Amino acid sequence: SFETRKLNEMSKMFYGSGITSIDISNFDTENVRSFIDLFNGCRNLTSIKISKIRTYNINNMDNMFKDCSSLISLDLSYFDTSSLTSMHEMFSGCSKLTSINLSSFKTDKVTKLINTFKDCSKLITLDISNFDTSRVSMMEGMFSGCENLFYLDISGFNTSKVYIMKNMFYNCSTLTSLDISMFNTSKVS
Repeated sequence: SFETRKLNEMSKMFYGSGITSIDISNFDTENVRSFIDLFNGCRNLTSIKISKIRTYNINNMDNMFKDCSSLISLDLSYFDTSSLTSMHEMFSGCSKLTSINLSSFKTDKVTKLINTFKDCSKLITLDISNFDTSRVSMMEGMFSGCENLFYLDISGFNTSKVYIMKNMFYNCSTLTSLDISMFNTSKVS
């Protein structure tokens, strides 16, 4: 078996590869701190099995699934993200993704949500009502290009530290209603 017990870094491990499916559910990732660019550019990837991996020490998932343009669904409900601080472009360019399960995501330490769901053009609904954004300072382009997004509940977002919201909802042409009445924009420039 592939020994990963001593790994503390998995950045760019499968970056740009031509793989169509992968099973890393048996990887021991207890000591891993970073998943930056882990599957970035895996444009042919249609199936990922990562259900058993330990993620509680991961602090950065920037670009983790960026441009995985063949992925249709992604269930990350088992991820423990209690150490996570950054999700910059995490799902950016996942243009065929119709569903993402982020129901267990803890985001209370996250500071950057730049382009997180950018160009996820097939998403119709996105449930991130559990997201704690109290430490987030940047939301630039967060939902930009989500042109089929019909329902989005961000009424509970804490934006008191956010200073950039540029292009946050750019080209969300199907979004007919959005409750941002609780948004604090006092620091937005």
